[in-house]
Amino acid sequence: MCSTEKLRFSWRHAALAMFIATFGMGNAHAADVGLSAKGGNGRIDLSWTATTNLRAVQVMRDTDVNPSGRQRLAILPGKLRNYTDNSVVNGRQYWYWIKYTDSNRNTGNSNAANAKAGDNGGTQPIAVTSVTVTPANAALSVGSTANLTASVTPSNASNKSVSWSSSNTRVATVSPSGVVTGVSAGNANVTVTTADGGRTATSAIKVLAAPDPIVNYTLTIAVSGNGSTSVAPGSHSYKSGTAVTITATPASGSVFSGWSGAATGNTNPVTVTMNGNQSLTATFTVKNDGPPTACDTLDKRLRASSVAVGGNVPVSDEYHSAVIAPRNDGTAVLAWSDTASDTIKLANLNSQDSLVSNLPALGGLEVHAGLADDNGTALAIVANDPDIYSPKYCKSSATPDKNVCGKMDLVRIDRNGTQQFRTTLTNKKNVDSDGAYFIWWYGHTARVASDGIQYGVYFRLAGSSPRGGAAGEVDIHAGDALKFVGLDGKLKSGGWDWGCSHSWSVRLAHNGTSWAAGCHGDAYPNAMKVSRFGAPTSRANDFQWLANTEPTRRALGGLVADTNGFWLNYVDDESGRLALRLVKLGDSGNSFSANVLVSGATGIDTSYPFRPYMAAYGKNQLLMGWKSGGKLVLAVADAATGAVVEGPVTTALNIDQFQEFTTAPNGDVLWAYSAGGRSVTVNRVAACKLQ
Repeated sequence: MCSTEKLRFSWRHAALAMFIATFGMGNAHAADVGLSAKGGNGRIDLSWTATTNLRAVQVMRDTDVNPSGRQRLAILPGKLRNYTDNSVVNGRQYWYWIKYTDSNRNTGNSNAANAKAGDNGGTQPIAVTSVTVTPANAALSVGSTANLTASVTPSNASNKSVSWSSSNTRVATVSPSGVVTGVSAGNANVTVTTADGGRTATSAIKVLAAPDPIVNYTLTIAVSGNGSTSVAPGSHSYKSGTAVTITATPASGSVFSGWSGAATGNTNPVTVTMNGNQSLTATFTVKNDGPPTACDTLDKRLRASSVAVGGNVPVSDEYHSAVIAPRNDGTAVLAWSDTASDTIKLANLNSQDSLVSNLPALGGLEVHAGLADDNGTALAIVANDPDIYSPKYCKSSATPDKNVCGKMDLVRIDRNGTQQFRTTLTNKKNVDSDGAYFIWWYGHTARVASDGIQYGVYFRLAGSSPRGGAAGEVDIHAGDALKFVGLDGKLKSGGWDWGCSHSWSVRLAHNGTSWAAGCHGDAYPNAMKVSRFGAPTSRANDFQWLANTEPTRRALGGLVADTNGFWLNYVDDESGRLALRLVKLGDSGNSFSANVLVSGATGIDTSYPFRPYMAAYGKNQLLMGWKSGGKLVLAVADAATGAVVEGPVTTALNIDQFQEFTTAPNGDVLWAYSAGGRSVTVNRVAACKLQ
């Protein structure tokens, strides 16, 4: 939700623009809202009616009937039916619209209503005719600042207020007073806009990168079992960016099983790029010379295990996930939210997905992702944050449903459940102030990944910025953030505070060389996007596709690390029906190296939010899922070609639209789900046979 909506109209669409401005815009299934306006001395009074209940409304205003430059004045509770605009100038005509979301989450716009504020015998305002910005071009380095000055014509204009914006905040940001700060190397345009008349001027900003210092990193190699590596076990120092190739050689009677740490899987040899201190372990197991074991068919490799956990477990959804984090020894940590105690409950499970023991509970409202290793588990947890509370926006009628004002924490516990660190990833600014980043009533999703030396946490959040023309007020926007935390719990440099605007879902993975972060945007960008980068502080290589398509007709699936790239599946509208595609992206570049239409994925459920799912599976395979007729359908694809090799199979396993498949070290795929009550179900798809 943004303070100004930019709609572009060409002369060929003028008639359509007038129709939209007069009769409203929106979903054919949305409510009908009728708006009227009445002018008064220094004010215009608005009132409206609605044919059904509304969740939230936004008051929009412009100085003409064309809505292309309209501005948002306020976000109001859906139950309100009137509003007074006291920021008008007597003698001036204004046009208004009500932009709303109804109880079925459909969106739309009212008719356009207009009125003139009474002048009360006062002097007529002097309108702004133009604005200029000085300097028109500026160059600065990362971390430095430059001051821009706006000059309004005529100099005696009644309202000389201006606002500033940057076309690329990942390159340069600008303060409300026109101070530009370099963020990363690149180009951006900074635009000044007058409050009166919306006149604009632009300054071209070039941000120069600081030279990278020479840095050496340590690669620590270890061996588990009987075998050797071509770069001998031990610690080795390499210059930053060096690509180190390691070959695993099993001893007689053993076989190479795979890598862990800086690389995963069993590709041999493997290459590790030194973008930080890294560790790598080669695992060898005893060779089995007996005949190969035939695997069961996919429909026989499914299991749903009900785990009685007690308490009050909510139904799994966007706000209440149940999370499973498998360990290398076949056991797992199960985490879920308990609404009776407002805590995160934890338990140890054995390799049969049965409860072994409970672990100490953690403070928090929601748990959204988990990642376990041999020594402990990291969890992404949403918790209340009274330090940032605003009486206007937190636990008030201004926020529908899940009106928490909270924080996102990364919490790590050891195998006994003892907390080792708890690091807050959002900031401590009050919700009612510029630059606050927090968890609000929308966008509760997080993903966690690791490169062996740090955790990455990619999560959806909300941010506050000043509301144009309303001193002291803020607008709250939806987006996402990527943060990195060291194994010691300290917040590290890199990532971003604001990635996809209006982010609908996020994905994160690391393939031993590069990170990849995927998002589903509906505004900036209105597209699917994957950003790939080596070190957390490296400049990202962004790739977008499905630009300017209807966001409710596409959905992001799983993001799976693979040698020299990443596999990704997604759903989109192809010739009026939903189709599932499996694609592969390299560590860089702006095209798919593989693009497979999953022809067996038919009858995909169209009620949003729909989701595809995917995870690494077995040996060099991918397990994909989607819903058809409300049932989860599974299929297996070859991780070399993307071709479907088994399935599809319709199952009775349950999964919510915001959960994700998780790969166990033995190649099985797991996820947790609760239908509510006192139990959590652990779902397992065995790689070969159920144990």
